Amino acid sequence: MIQARYQYTYFIYPFEIKQNKVIKHIEKWNQNKRWREKELTKENSLYYFSTNDQKQKHSFRVWEYQLEQRVEGKTEEKGIFFQIQKIELICFQTGICFVSIKTCIENLEDFADVLNFNYQFNHAESCEKIRIQANIFQDIKTIKDLLQEITGEVLEHVNFQTFSYTCLDAENWNEQNAFEKIENLFYKYLYMKPYDEDVEFNKAEIYDFSNLKYAKYGITERNCVLLTSTANSYNYTKLPDIYESQYLYTYLFALYQKYFAMKAIQEGEQDINKANKMLQIYYQNWQEKLYGVEEEPFLRVAEEKLGVNEMIEKARVYYEQYENTFAKKIDKILLIILAISLGMNIINFIILIRNGMI
Repeated sequence: MIQARYQYTYFIYPFEIKQNKVIKHIEKWNQNKRWREKELTKENSLYYFSTNDQKQKHSFRVWEYQLEQRVEGKTEEKGIFFQIQKIELICFQTGICFVSIKTCIENLEDFADVLNFNYQFNHAESCEKIRIQANIFQDIKTIKDLLQEITGEVLEHVNFQTFSYTCLDAENWNEQNAFEKIENLFYKYLYMKPYDEDVEFNKAEIYDFSNLKYAKYGITERNCVLLTSTANSYNYTKLPDIYESQYLYTYLFALYQKYFAMKAIQEGEQDINKANKMLQIYYQNWQEKLYGVEEEPFLRVAEEKLGVNEMIEKARVYYEQYENTFAKKIDKILLIILAISLGMNIINFIILIRNGMI
């Protein structure tokens, strides 16, 4: 058994509101006493993203659901009990929003439970069978029901982005027991695979976390995980709070870039003229790296692994196509004006000849 001392996983569900209905949804959340708008602080990285002069283009608001009692749940397979400790709504002015659900396994002992729990929660078939129990949710019985209640959507399938932290007992990872001994388990954690599944991994890069001892993280297109050991006391005292505040919201901002770029590209594929305003905002803002955290290695890794950089390039191509199309249209208009002007001059010239004025 690989003993785990502490763990939490945020399951993040992205959804979109039509931009002309964003204000209506905000009013609904503000009128609902269960939701309380969250004040951003300097300890929360979204605060830094909100301080830019051009924030109006990508401004956002955060609400936290007021959980007045324990919300417990259980996975159908393996029968793992867990708690929902926090539910947040992060909604950008562009209509791109996220539901963030913080979970924690009850009576945690074995790292295998973390692997199995994350796997089950992160798969659509299993998610529909994960039941929750709390009087405050009334008719809500499953995680899928909860998401439908929050988003107002009828969901066929649920696919989460995951953001997870686990601290192992020092016996499993220390100076005598190197990381390589648990490396395969780290990849199962990163790719959200169950403990007993033997698979070959295309090994993604593993990164040292902020130069800390016994702390490594990895990011894929759908998952972000940090694995630590109690061999370094900082890993189970201060790091868990820092990771779920500054780094969680940094990750969410990278996700926002991804989904905003996807939206811009979809618009561009359908109608380049219609998409111009969105593409212009997207390409110019992220080309200039407006939000003041460009030196943060974690954000750079998240952007790379989420494919943000490729999407920026694709958005840039659409933007340049529009610029070229717009320039050509201007040229055509000028030619038409020139032709009309020339035609009018010729007509005037003929009239003058006929009137004997020339």
